[in-house]
Amino acid sequence: MSLYNFLRPAAWVFLRLKYRLRYEGRENIPEKGSYLLVCNHRTLTDPIIIASGIKQELHFIAKAEIYKNKLLSAFFTAMGAYKLKRGEGDTGVIDWARDHLENERCVAIFPEGTRSKTGELLKIKSGAAYIALRSNARILPCALNFYGKTGWGSKVVVRFGKIIEPDEFELSSPRAIRPITRRISAEIASLMDDTASLSGKPLSEKKERSGSD
Repeated sequence: MSLYNFLRPAAWVFLRLKYRLRYEGRENIPEKGSYLLVCNHRTLTDPIIIASGIKQELHFIAKAEIYKNKLLSAFFTAMGAYKLKRGEGDTGVIDWARDHLENERCVAIFPEGTRSKTGELLKIKSGAAYIALRSNARILPCALNFYGKTGWGSKVVVRFGKIIEPDEFELSSPRAIRPITRRISAEIASLMDDTASLSGKPLSEKKERSGSD
């Protein structure tokens, strides 16, 4: 048994103690084959929240700054995450992701590049699009919705959107970078509730969706 699967039960218990957690749209997650999961970013526990709602093992791309914390460094290294050195032209991440995707492994990335303190979606960077372009990968959009504060007892709804198939873009052309990036941004945004709802106010009828724990 891999460390990933060994830790999964403990992670599930931790999440249930810390959050009021619900997953929606899990029928959109492919049962077989690889894909590139893209998601907005709110807290350090985001990878655990996402991974606990998916059967497949996810391989995360984590920024190098996280590795300054010895505990987190040991955790992400053991989980097989890629240590991304931002601002240094780290092109190795694209080759790493392509190798994983071509070998039927699923990769996850937070394309904003940093955590959003307000809950609003930040500008999406082009890294995810480059990975999709180089690997001809399917893209699975995802959104984390925290209601009120992001601490203990917070309500969290995780939504998975419909798969974006590679044939929806001309992936052989570098010109596809911008439209893919725009599509990723739009798909994640469509899975997020408005900022009024995220602040703790009641959800509008339009935003209510059915889901399961």
